[in-house]
Formats: sequence, structure tokens, C-alpha cells
Amino acid sequence: VEVERLRAEAGPLCHAIDQEAEARQKEVCEIQRKLEDLKQGIKPYSGKLIELKRLLATELSQKAGRPVEVSILADELEVGNDTWKKAVEAYLHTQKFNLLVEPGFFQDAIELYDRYKSEKGLYDIGLVDVEKIMALNHHPLPGSLAEEVASESASALAYAQYLLGRVMKCEQVRQL
Repeated sequence: VEVERLRAEAGPLCHAIDQEAEARQKEVCEIQRKLEDLKQGIKPYSGKLIELKRLLATELSQKAGRPVEVSILADELEVGNDTWKKAVEAYLHTQKFNLLVEPGFFQDAIELYDRYKSEKGLYDIGLVDVEKIMALNHHPLPGSLAEEVASESASALAYAQYLLGRVMKCEQVRQL
């Protein structure tokens, strides 16, 4: 009788311990993933950036009645040449964390940003009017860092070419 009572009491405790062990294992896996990303030079985005991206995508999509694309510039760009990758990242610095809003939705996005910035402390995040940048039809200079950037997103590519199109590549200072 005593053994059965102990088994009955131990069952829920064993289950709780198993659940806690599983939760800790998930935490360990997430930390290992983040560590691997850091070793590869991939830094995690700020929580505020992710929150604003989610808020904009959700509210703009609701207003439009269809999904509206909101992306982080860094997620949209590829730099194939490792020689120039660090130069591109250094030049873009914090601009690589700017949010790109699907053309036609910038005004709505900036109004949402204005509404949420005080409430959520979102003062250091940039929104890009990609429609206006694309209308500039900016052509990067030959030999600029813009030549090293690729993207499947026309908006991201136009913005990157706008930012990098006059920044000239050189192996040595005397080439400038």
C-alpha cells in the first residue's frame, strides 16, 4: 500500500521533472544556435526591431486585406564576395537594420511607427520609403560596393544601390 502511494505521488513529480528537463534542453539548443550564428558573424536582431516589424506587417496586412511585406534590409541582401562583405557591412552599419515596407504602404507604416514609438520606445529604427528610392532610378557607379550586393527583392536592391552606389572599392589607398 505504501509503495503504491509513493508511486502515485512520484508520477506527477516525474512528469514535472521531465517537462523541466525538456524545456532546459530546448533552451540549450537555442543558445547553441545563437552561439553558432555569432561565430559566423550573425548577430541577433533587437527585440524592438522584431516587434516593430511584426506590428507593421500585422496592421498593414489587416488594413490591406492581404499580406503586406515588411523586411529587414540585412535579411534581403547577399554579398557573395567575402573580400567585400565586411566593407559592405561596415559601411551600412546600423542602416542594415532598417525596415523595408512594400511599396505603396510607407505612409501608413510611418503613421503606425509614429503611434508606437513613444509607447514602445522605438526611437532608433529606420523605415525606408523604397517607392521613393526606386523612383530615383539610381545607377551605381562602376567599381562601387553596390556591385557586390545581390538580392531577390527589387526594393532591397534599389536601396542598397542607393546607399552603396558611390562608395568605391579599392584594394589600396593610393587607388583612390
